[in-house]
Amino acid sequence: LGPKLTQHIPALFSNDATEAVATLGRFVRDCEAAPMSDGDFYETLGFNCATPPAVRLGLFSRQLDNDDVLASLQRPVMLVHGSDDGVLLPAASQHIRARVPAASLHQVPGVGHAVFREAPEVFNRLLADFAATVRL
Repeated sequence: LGPKLTQHIPALFSNDATEAVATLGRFVRDCEAAPMSDGDFYETLGFNCATPPAVRLGLFSRQLDNDDVLASLQRPVMLVHGSDDGVLLPAASQHIRARVPAASLHQVPGVGHAVFREAPEVFNRLLADFAATVRL
């Protein structure tokens, strides 16, 4: 986890609506390397506000180690990560890539946590190219 996520803990789990919305707003802005449009900001904030604080806390309270599952994957896996992601550090994708035999990793320069929104042309091209190579 990166500092653009951890700096918002524990306020991300607050049951106080004013504190939670303010913190979620700062977190949402930290998800992208470039400033978001107002429309994108409020849409993303709304989605985040729909997740109850107890659920957010539960996500952060769990202890998982799925390296054995990753190593057993036999299907192609595509990882796309923004080079400027401060929410989930690029090392997370590198960790997965090192454990999944058929994984490919694409780091998108100058992009934060939301590659699909910040660089939709790049993301869509990578996804289309990946989908064209996958045989089920």
